[in-house]
Amino acid sequence: MTKKQQFNVYLSPDLIERVKAHSTESQQSLSGIAEAALRQYLESPGQSALAQTAIPAPMRSDMSIMVLVFANDIDSSIVFYQMLGLDLTLRSKSGGWAELELGDAILALHRMQERRVRVEYPAIDLCFVTHIPLEILVDRFRRLDVTIVRDILDEGFGRTLVISDPDGNIISINENDQVTENYIFYRASHR
Repeated sequence: MTKKQQFNVYLSPDLIERVKAHSTESQQSLSGIAEAALRQYLESPGQSALAQTAIPAPMRSDMSIMVLVFANDIDSSIVFYQMLGLDLTLRSKSGGWAELELGDAILALHRMQERRVRVEYPAIDLCFVTHIPLEILVDRFRRLDVTIVRDILDEGFGRTLVISDPDGNIISINENDQVTENYIFYRASHR
């Protein structure tokens, strides 16, 4: 029998519940499930160096995807995206920002004339909303040699970090303030 030793890890509560349920249903030990998953991950043929250093699936829930659309008319855009099945979840009282959701994805509308740099960014911007401090992501990205285009910057809505993918596409990562007096929420579960 192979010698075993303890190995502590911290996982999200929802993943822990799912693994425990699977363990009970499949009548496998938690250690056996973890060992099989880790061996499969490490021994998968054809993985690139980036795939081997990529953020493991349980940590991916640290962010949600947000697509940012710069719109000339926020009201018309809200109606359009609601017709496509998205739910309005937040709107700034100034009318220059709105968020709609479809599942876990967020579509943010930003009034076009409020856009500061028109040349640097396209009319649609890929954004992620982080649920952990941006400093943790900066450390993670530096370890993975991800290009940081603009370091953490305080904005009116919170803080943002700008990175680029291997093709040079700009990706914003937002850490939103918990301050709510400037927004009207349409659903209690938002954020």
